[in-house]
Amino acid sequence: MNFADVLREKRKARELTQEQLASAIGVSHVYISALERGVRPAPRHAVVVALAHTLETDSDELWAIARSEREANLRKRVRGQPTSLQRPIEKPATSEIGPQQETAMEDLVARLRKLPAEERTRVTEALLALLDALTR
Repeated sequence: MNFADVLREKRKARELTQEQLASAIGVSHVYISALERGVRPAPRHAVVVALAHTLETDSDELWAIARSEREANLRKRVRGQPTSLQRPIEKPATSEIGPQQETAMEDLVARLRKLPAEERTRVTEALLALLDALTR
């Protein structure tokens, strides 16, 4: 089964509409529809985790399907092995953002997606104001 079919099957099993699922993870119902029809490529990891949480399914299982499709699409684009599999990308030693901060940012984005749109906007504006204050 491809990601589109699995997503549709799991959404229907939970008796959710596309609109309800979209609202729960902070995306548009048009995006969910496009995913289920296979018009859009399988989503990024953070979106898959949010979908799995909402659909009460194993995120690793859902990610394995999505990742496989994403890598297949990448192979088609680069006509060979994806560059991400050729060799790991090394971050410079001077990187100011470490793995813990990256994980925290991914968690923050996933949590923001779960908020209603109005609250998501309010929280985002507050975070930006805090960052502005800290970087002056």
